[in-house]
Amino acid sequence: MTSITCKCGEIELSIEQNIRGTRVQCYCESCRGFVKTMGAPDHLLNHEQGIECFHTTPNDIKINKGAELLAAKSISQKGAMRWHCDKCQTPLADTRRNSSIPFIAVLLPRESHLPNAPEFGTKIKVIHQYHARPNATNQGRNNQGLHNMIWGVLSRWAIKLITGKVRKSDWHNGKDWRVAATVMTKSERDKLYKRAKTL
Repeated sequence: MTSITCKCGEIELSIEQNIRGTRVQCYCESCRGFVKTMGAPDHLLNHEQGIECFHTTPNDIKINKGAELLAAKSISQKGAMRWHCDKCQTPLADTRRNSSIPFIAVLLPRESHLPNAPEFGTKIKVIHQYHARPNATNQGRNNQGLHNMIWGVLSRWAIKLITGKVRKSDWHNGKDWRVAATVMTKSERDKLYKRAKTL
């Protein structure tokens, strides 16, 4: 089992070993801008200005403590829910707005960005590489394995639907996500994307 905490340590998540999932490096401006806006670049961004996350299903990610401090924001009305600690503002995970889609991307702290980290898999899918810092190590590998990543999400969704585990997780209240996301204003979005472009 691997534990992930926010910067203040009030929220702790755990990931069981050998669960189905996909390890992804994302360099999109939304992810990068949100991490910077929430004041956590040193905690989450790699040296090429990307984040690393683990895609799996919500019921495979346990909330060990601090569930009452979980909050969520969306960059736009239809954007993903970006979960974070309401106390220290550390981004923790992303989910789709539709809670019937069993998808979660858990953000991995910088110290977990190791090529041989066995708990998250050794094969890394790279997406939106064109937004990476110039001269990045993986330059030219944009959206490598994107089709496999999408297939992974769909196959895990199908399995959870068949087994009836779509909403059986610490992230749900039985009918929907346990918190509602607040939507950023246009001014907040403009500042976010401006921060995303800074290296």
